[in-house]
Amino acid sequence: MSRFKPEDESNKPNVKEHPAETSSKNTPLHTFPGLVPESKTSPLPVNISPFMDVNLKVSVILGETKMSMGELLKLGSGSIIELNNATGDPIDILINDTLYAKGEVVVVDECFGVKIVEIVNPQKGNG
Repeated sequence: MSRFKPEDESNKPNVKEHPAETSSKNTPLHTFPGLVPESKTSPLPVNISPFMDVNLKVSVILGETKMSMGELLKLGSGSIIELNNATGDPIDILINDTLYAKGEVVVVDECFGVKIVEIVNPQKGNG
């Protein structure tokens, strides 16, 4: 269950925009073919408006590992599972189980967050 409810402004996550992540002309950094901007002042295309309230599953993958059934059965409270990603490696950000971006873990007001460092080209996959 998500803690974020779009209808309630008080539940919005505290997202701070980095100055380098916006252009000086207020235009989006990424463009998507086939989507036409509503106007020169609006970054949203006309034909995307009906989809703005659609909920999407966002997953952040810190890493993975494989274990035998025997190793799995030995796990208990206090066990540590070593993952394939090293500290500082980019983590995967998935939207509806599809790789969307790479990011890094950050802490915001004592909660974990993810800073997007790269948008993944869907044609290239995660390579």
